[in-house]
Amino acid sequence: MAGDGCVVALLNPKTYIFMAAFLPQFLGPDGSWPRAAVLGLFGPCFAACTDMGYALAAGSLKGRLDRGFAWTRWIAAPCFAALGAWALLGK
Repeated sequence: MAGDGCVVALLNPKTYIFMAAFLPQFLGPDGSWPRAAVLGLFGPCFAACTDMGYALAAGSLKGRLDRGFAWTRWIAAPCFAALGAWALLGK
């Protein structure tokens, strides 16, 4: 499963477009490719660390949230059904 996420992240063109637009402002006129490589690797490493932190925090809170919001499943289904009917019948 984790490998799938890595493949998706590596094949996401938005990442490359962002880096191509963001990194040049931190480089000199000579291009300085070593600095570009370091900055280019910092972004994905930082993103991986923060994403792992979010995942660990969500995993530790899952039990509490499941117990605390168990009542929402009885409200969510009728709300989604009503929204679907409204979208179907609305203009």
